[in-house]
Amino acid sequence: MVCYLAGTADYGLHFKVREGTNLECYVDANYSSDASKKSITGFMLKVSGAPVYWSARKQDRITSSTCDSESQAILTAVQYVECARDVFEELGMHQTGPTPLYNDNSAAVKLAVDPIAHKRSVQLTRPMAYVRERTQNGVIFPLHVRTNEMPADFLTKRLDEASFVRCREQSGMSPLPDTVQAL
Repeated sequence: MVCYLAGTADYGLHFKVREGTNLECYVDANYSSDASKKSITGFMLKVSGAPVYWSARKQDRITSSTCDSESQAILTAVQYVECARDVFEELGMHQTGPTPLYNDNSAAVKLAVDPIAHKRSVQLTRPMAYVRERTQNGVIFPLHVRTNEMPADFLTKRLDEASFVRCREQSGMSPLPDTVQAL
């Protein structure tokens, strides 16, 4: 952690006014196939191209598959999206449509939209019903994104340097201008 902080002391969040004030959410999970370990949920809420909230933590329960782990991550992120949308409304930053919710697991994204229940996803029936309701109510819009386009990847797992730099750039962090660094 100290090495990371020392290596990024000259970085800051780069908000892009042209991108507007609509919220975006990027959700990832790191499935642990070890039956005694919990998976990790990581998500990032972005506005104007930069993160305004992010989180990485162990999931509440042991999951049985990658889809299960990613679905639990989506459920957690949706709850934070709802809260953030309420705060933005109070600040006068009206959200003009559903919040795009990006995830790199296509099966979990499909479950967030369509109640496809089968023996491999029966444990997800109730939690994903909550997510689907938020989708139908226009709160979120689940979308699949390729893993190499997922800025929340570095919240859930160790990455090689090139992947870490990619995630840092995708998340909206960039070197600060010299005038700011001097302060």
